[in-house]
Amino acid sequence: MKRVVTLSVVCLMACAGLLIWGFANTAAPSAQGEPPEVLLLVADDTGSFPMQLKKGLQEAVQSLGGRLNAETPAGIPLDAPDEAFLSYDAVYLLMADPKALLDRLSGLAIPAILLNGEIRGENGVVFGEEEGGRQLGLLALRQQQTGSLHILVDQEDPRQALRLRGLLAAFEGRETLLHAPGSVQPEQLQSAACVLALSGRMMEQAAAWKAAELLPLSLPLYGFEGEDIRVRLMEEGLVQAAAVSSPYTMGYMAGSMLRLMQNGQLKPSVSLVSLRLVTPETLYDADNVKEMFPLLQ
Repeated sequence: MKRVVTLSVVCLMACAGLLIWGFANTAAPSAQGEPPEVLLLVADDTGSFPMQLKKGLQEAVQSLGGRLNAETPAGIPLDAPDEAFLSYDAVYLLMADPKALLDRLSGLAIPAILLNGEIRGENGVVFGEEEGGRQLGLLALRQQQTGSLHILVDQEDPRQALRLRGLLAAFEGRETLLHAPGSVQPEQLQSAACVLALSGRMMEQAAAWKAAELLPLSLPLYGFEGEDIRVRLMEEGLVQAAAVSSPYTMGYMAGSMLRLMQNGQLKPSVSLVSLRLVTPETLYDADNVKEMFPLLQ
């Protein structure tokens, strides 16, 4: 009987030893493996937009055990030797014309994601401009149930064209007038129920007309962009709503795709980051403060 018990104990100890050995070997590669090295290449790293985008990207990459290095073309030129990129497991690009570099990285088998831009056949993360336009349009309809809706838009700008498409989908059945930048005068907007400016520059122009009493101060003005001025314009009562982008969310969403990129599971696609509607009444809500006052974060 003692012999049977002894053998049983030995077998149990052996099994336990095998389990421990097995778990240790399973965990060993990840413990000994190098953390993924990630490059963020930014054409211009000045301003709150790239700063917030980098912050979101860095937090997502770090949560996955990776390390982020941010550079501009001054640090890593776009025509740098291949060795400048081969040490990275993934590359994120925030620049206006990245096609040649994306093709080069593909040839080096380095996965890449384009930020705030879209190229057919490439992975990208962009803002949901069309849906943002639709939501802003629905807000305008709720607040201005009668009268003509005037839109300041450069239809040659791809982002403004998407915003316009969303607005027109919301405004179906309402009288809508389009005005190109540089050709519109304040008197053309006098009869508007509201004005919607599809760029920060045009929003600032319309706000200046209101401040100069060339337009009624009570005329509702809705806009996009204007990161450097939109808070002041809302506080002064010149802008009544804005569709706001979140570069932090864009960076975090892109960083969350790191494992899929490394494993080759990320198929060419475009991911959309929702815009947030902000009004003077919600300007200081906790969630909106993060977007409207990024330098305080």
